[in-house]
Amino acid sequence: MDRAQRERQLQASAADTTDPLEPMNRVFLKGNLLLYQGVERPIGGAYRTVVPQVVRDRISNGVDNLDEPRIFVNDILQGRGQSAVTTFGRFLVNTTFGIGGLFDWATNAGLPRQSGDFGQTLYVWGFDSGPYLVLPVLGPANIRDGIGKGVDPEINASTWLIWHYGGPWPAIGIAGFMALDNAGGVDDVLAGSLDPYPRLRSLYLQKRAGELGDAFGITVNPQTEPLPITPAPAKPRAAKVKATPKIN
Repeated sequence: MDRAQRERQLQASAADTTDPLEPMNRVFLKGNLLLYQGVERPIGGAYRTVVPQVVRDRISNGVDNLDEPRIFVNDILQGRGQSAVTTFGRFLVNTTFGIGGLFDWATNAGLPRQSGDFGQTLYVWGFDSGPYLVLPVLGPANIRDGIGKGVDPEINASTWLIWHYGGPWPAIGIAGFMALDNAGGVDDVLAGSLDPYPRLRSLYLQKRAGELGDAFGITVNPQTEPLPITPAPAKPRAAKVKATPKIN
């Protein structure tokens, strides 16, 4: 597949509405939204109220830094040598000068954060995405990305070290901080949506197409505006027939 074909494929996937698993997906989405509204939203709101922004930024940077080894491994698996070098440089700079990643000096030094996850790696290797899928707790994905979400923790050196030396609770705490930091954005997506399901699906597909394009240096700009609706042709009105005056 050449570059132009791949770009067209990604553009099409970003706007794809094929959804054979929709009935099951809607059930899982309903459960995820109940979990969000009952747990994540109130705890996330308290977290953002009590913890100052500057502290939240440090925590967010630290969590992002722990993800750099996972990105590095996937960049290597995808054959993206320059991205792997950039990711390694980011991790080195932020871990040392950034005090364990609490400060993101690498971006200011010209080392932007790269993409790289195992779902993306499977795409580079030629695996089909499979149907759109809503995972319990984890949210939107597809079959390929669902597999990737299961593999990524296993190839992340940070995850192994945390579990080995600290046990499961630090890892659970890190995942919790990530969820709390992102909780506020869900309300923005849900605002004004009578049916959030198609909107969440569309946002996921557009975002994912952009991430997959990163693996090949392709920028994906999907059509996000609704297609114009062509009105149905008006039915011709029946001609009025004047009543003939009745002659007595």
